[in-house]
Amino acid sequence: MKKTVLVIVILFFIIVVTVLLAALLLPSGTLLNSNQKPLATNDSRVSSSSETNATNNINQPVMLKNISLVEISKHNKISDCWMSMEGSVYDITPFFGMHPGGNQIMEKYCGQDATRAYQTQDGHGNHSAYAQSLLKIYLIGLLK
Repeated sequence: MKKTVLVIVILFFIIVVTVLLAALLLPSGTLLNSNQKPLATNDSRVSSSSETNATNNINQPVMLKNISLVEISKHNKISDCWMSMEGSVYDITPFFGMHPGGNQIMEKYCGQDATRAYQTQDGHGNHSAYAQSLLKIYLIGLLK
């Protein structure tokens, strides 16, 4: 009996320490799923030509690439989905599985300009301020 209690206490301690370490190692408020790729300044999507100043989701300056609709059209599936909205280009691939309206609503706009669909929630209203704030996480460039 005493051994069982000791084993349970040790396991509990290991779990608590693991959770605390994970909380310290992950950036605040960030939970990455398996297909999510954080934007880094050495990311291939960030270019040194045709650049525009911006800030990434941790307020460090990055140079945004100018991206054409032709380039956007090549990223037209759930596993690689770019879309433009209001002159900005987003890689929303990591957002699949998290959208409250489901994947199919976003999938049909992969590789396209989705400004009107985004502004009207595909004809069903407006997106929330929270949804607006999420966009900056997925920003990769400006529409050329």
